[in-house]
Amino acid sequence: MPLSPADESWLAQHGIPAAEARRQITLLKDGMPPLHLSRAARIGDGIVRLTLLERDHWVHQTRGSASLGFFVPASGAASRMFAGLRKLADHPEELARDPKVRTLLETAVVRRSLKAAGFPVVGAANEVRALLSPVPEGLGWPDLPKAFLPFHASGKQDVRTAFEEQLHEICDTLGTRRRGSLHITLSSEQLQERARLQAIVNRIAHEHECFLELEISAQDPSTDTLALTSLDGDLARDAQGFPRLRAGGHGSLLANLSATTGDVVLVKNIDNIQPRWRQGGVIPWRLALAGVALELRHQGDLLLASHPGSPDEAEAVKSFGNLLAHLGRPEPLEAVHLRHLAARPLRVAGMVRNDGAPGGGPFWVEGKGLQIVEQSEVPSDPEQRAILENATHFNPVEMACCLRRPDGSLHELETFRDASRAFVSEKPDGAGGMLKVLEHPGLWNGSMGGWLTVFVEIPPETFLPAKTIFDLSHPWRQPPEGN
Repeated sequence: MPLSPADESWLAQHGIPAAEARRQITLLKDGMPPLHLSRAARIGDGIVRLTLLERDHWVHQTRGSASLGFFVPASGAASRMFAGLRKLADHPEELARDPKVRTLLETAVVRRSLKAAGFPVVGAANEVRALLSPVPEGLGWPDLPKAFLPFHASGKQDVRTAFEEQLHEICDTLGTRRRGSLHITLSSEQLQERARLQAIVNRIAHEHECFLELEISAQDPSTDTLALTSLDGDLARDAQGFPRLRAGGHGSLLANLSATTGDVVLVKNIDNIQPRWRQGGVIPWRLALAGVALELRHQGDLLLASHPGSPDEAEAVKSFGNLLAHLGRPEPLEAVHLRHLAARPLRVAGMVRNDGAPGGGPFWVEGKGLQIVEQSEVPSDPEQRAILENATHFNPVEMACCLRRPDGSLHELETFRDASRAFVSEKPDGAGGMLKVLEHPGLWNGSMGGWLTVFVEIPPETFLPAKTIFDLSHPWRQPPEGN
């Protein structure tokens, strides 16, 4: 399926070289090689369990020295959260009987939001219609970016959005009179919200007496990907006949992550946020992950700075290797091997005990080492699925990343991406057919495949995502008396 000169010229205007376009077409046609899991990571074998004394030591280390950056992918729309509620709304009798709906409508954040907007309380069907309908007929919640969706209610402020709650947690993680940066990704359409977001940041940072620099970016259009028609495998084209481009998934945000400042960058999804009165149980673990990452970076930098064959190198090999072993990934105490590990970006990722939540998990992968693996990356043969299903932990996306070399320059993160872990799937084309589509390797999966990785167990109480609107009914999100 050759690209025409007109195709190549059009793609070049979008920042996509012809060689990259041909590579994508090959991946779409041939598919991706499956991963081969060796075993699930467990406590002592890929995952470390910190004592509270150890955790507090790492908290103190972080508080004492580091500049912190925060990276929050937030370009997703809230619309996907409402799919289940929309289905129920088409059946008013079923809607009125559904216990999930009743519980949702009784939550403080829904009650206060409806009241503040002046919508009368006149039954479940009408209340749901008010949530779903566009402004001014309703609150228009599905039309909001997820960052701006009301998540919690409190006594001090009627409602708080996911973005506001993230800011409270970030400011408390920074600490009084400390300075940090927040990099949030939005869709290109949402970039016009910059002034509004800056005002919110200023208000909340002032309340916490800290200094927070806001960075906002959108996914680069050059990370968009091509698609094939499922019927005949030809290159999918738009109405003008040009190659059809689609967003390349959150793995496209690797460049955005690299633009985040700080000695260590704390990464978290916009919807995984506790109400402010519960954030005290989360913050020490975020700081501990940062402390472990900083010590790994420090020990790795000492090794890289030592002269090969010197006593300093021998001492650095021992210190770096012992630290890795203590953190659940023993490595051969060989200078060349450990230098190879040290000369790369690193991440310390929190892992939560598996209670059946969907998402990726920590595994040892044949030929690739310690990795976060999505279920869709695992082949369907019984042996591999058994390893997958017996995993003890999953990835809540709570991680601390060090992105810089010893001289302070940024690693070229693309160099450490595992291109073989892209995703190929089928999606509706909007006209009754199907497309074969390509997503870049996931941001914390294949896009960090070549990083030095350490996993730390964190308590399940630190994880509170909102993937559907019904998740706002979780008991942990409801304001206690006095809040």
